[in-house]
Amino acid sequence: GGGISPVIYISSQESSDLLTALIEKQIFFDFTTAYCQSHIISDISEFSFSEADYKSFIDFAAAKGFQFETDQELAIKKILAETPENLSDSEIRIAIKNLLLALDKEHQKIFDASSEKIKAELEKAIITRFFYRSGLYTYLLEKDETIIASRELLKDLSRYNALLN
Repeated sequence: GGGISPVIYISSQESSDLLTALIEKQIFFDFTTAYCQSHIISDISEFSFSEADYKSFIDFAAAKGFQFETDQELAIKKILAETPENLSDSEIRIAIKNLLLALDKEHQKIFDASSEKIKAELEKAIITRFFYRSGLYTYLLEKDETIIASRELLKDLSRYNALLN
């Protein structure tokens, strides 16, 4: 069986190579620690993670030497590593290296495309540090796409009943 697929698709539930790398390499954790040491948030309703904060995060990741590789890049590097040595100057090997260089240039576009998800993850981490889990739950009730979509569905009884049938 294929399991159960959602009836209502919510894009924020997707993960990415970038988010996984940011978590695994402790960039989220380290930035959140630095952010919490330099900011004071006394009221959860006044918290806002600004564009300037996001730029600070990008700069922080760069200063930490953060790099990530997509699954595609790893596969291409594996192909390059398995290419016989006698093909070291071949057009194929050069084309593979050029492809890797092009993919590397795409990283900024990936950061840009993932900015809303990155901000959401950082907001959750920061809120948790200042207001613990109860504060996070309060915050998510107003900001989380899944909870908002659920509330809207429950308010629309005809749509809700249509999903059940």
